Amino acid sequence: QSRPRRSTPARATLPSAAAPGTRSQAMAVFWDIVLLAWLSQMLLNFLWVPMTAYAKELGLHVSFLGSVFALNVGVRFFPNLLVTQIGARAELPMMICVTTGFVVAYLRQTDLWAFQLLAVLAGMGFCRPCVTLHAQAASGGDVELLSASQRHCGAARSFADVCSFVVPSVLFDFVGWGGVMIFGASLSVTYILVALCRYLCARMPIKEGAVTDAVGEMELAAKELLVEKPVSVSNIPWIDWTIAAAFVGTELQWNLLNAAVPAALVHSFGFRSSAVGTIVGFGSLFALGYLLALPSLPKAFNQHRPLNLLISYAGMAVAWMMMLLSLAAAQHPFHAHPSWWFVISVYFFLAMANSSQIVMLECLTGVCSMDSSTKIMGIAEMAGCAFGMAGSYFGEALLKHGMKVPFGICGVFGIVSAVVLALLLGHRHSEVSAKVEVLCKGAFQTQSSGSSVMRSLRGLQTIIKSGTDYINMELAFRGGRSPHEIQTGV
Repeated sequence: QSRPRRSTPARATLPSAAAPGTRSQAMAVFWDIVLLAWLSQMLLNFLWVPMTAYAKELGLHVSFLGSVFALNVGVRFFPNLLVTQIGARAELPMMICVTTGFVVAYLRQTDLWAFQLLAVLAGMGFCRPCVTLHAQAASGGDVELLSASQRHCGAARSFADVCSFVVPSVLFDFVGWGGVMIFGASLSVTYILVALCRYLCARMPIKEGAVTDAVGEMELAAKELLVEKPVSVSNIPWIDWTIAAAFVGTELQWNLLNAAVPAALVHSFGFRSSAVGTIVGFGSLFALGYLLALPSLPKAFNQHRPLNLLISYAGMAVAWMMMLLSLAAAQHPFHAHPSWWFVISVYFFLAMANSSQIVMLECLTGVCSMDSSTKIMGIAEMAGCAFGMAGSYFGEALLKHGMKVPFGICGVFGIVSAVVLALLLGHRHSEVSAKVEVLCKGAFQTQSSGSSVMRSLRGLQTIIKSGTDYINMELAFRGGRSPHEIQTGV
């Protein structure tokens, strides 16, 4: 009997075997998205160093500065909520808020209320989910282009992490607080102009028959950003929420790292405060270099999805345990250079965390329609802000119980979360395989025998051995394609 095909959201697709020249031409479309990624991450960390220095110059109490930073992080919940309602277009009012904050802070440089207003309005500029949605729309459904765009955006964010700690502090030394505010306003205005160019290009009419290459089809797909397609949260597959939860887990670990590592470098290994900033900055450079070099590394570093996600996610847990062992070794004077083993472990964590987040964004935006991605990314980033605040707080609180405590807890959390993610991905693969078997036999039957854990382990074993790409398999399965297409991911 013929089986009706399931309806799926329309997705613009590019030719699967696009010529190398066409793909290199298509990648030129992403330059503005990469610039948006750099600008958004630059503004995200822009105020930490100059605001601390200016508060000291004004004689403000440390507790006041702490409340200002808490406002900045906490208010990031609201722009993500706005993304779930109106999509990527939320970036325009968000960046207008950021620009307003810089302008007011420039005009009223000594008013405490202007400090607080700047913290609130600057926190409204959390545009990472908007940039992710831009990359999804511009890739036009092409998995390779989507992967390349996410990798380049990740590298841009790593480079921005370095710039956001170096450039504002240098500006503050030479031109003062007012110059820093002008520079910040120029960054936010640049973001608005680049984003407006994307929307205007997407609104331009395309002549009939003109869409004949990859660039034209991607420009046509980008129009999805301007169309609202409401989707119910309950209709989003559970595996998408699982990957989103894993993304939130990386945010929690990252903020714990930001709180615990500087304290460990200063108190356990005796580094000067000035050296800590340099070490952290080089860590972002190392992550940047790793992401840029990753496509050229041997196949062992470039496994298929989701195996590469499982490897990098487990790598974060390994990094935490390496940091813990380095701290333990620091108490034994006969151990050689434990501080450098600790720094190497931190760099390893940054590389694995960046790699994990890029693959997770690929897996989410590669299989979801634009409206589903908007819901998932918005809610995930909202949860990420909440857990990020918790991570920053608990990182400092746990240090009171011993320098090794936060690293040990994070190591255990990393191991448990990596195991749970592996089992759930294995369960999803087993679930898809069971339904494929039903389709092949043409009759309903129960899923494979055995406990849920055993089915997950069998699915995980298949993931490791089969080499089937997660995105291609999910697209084939959700699109109601033939069993052979689902199993091979073509």
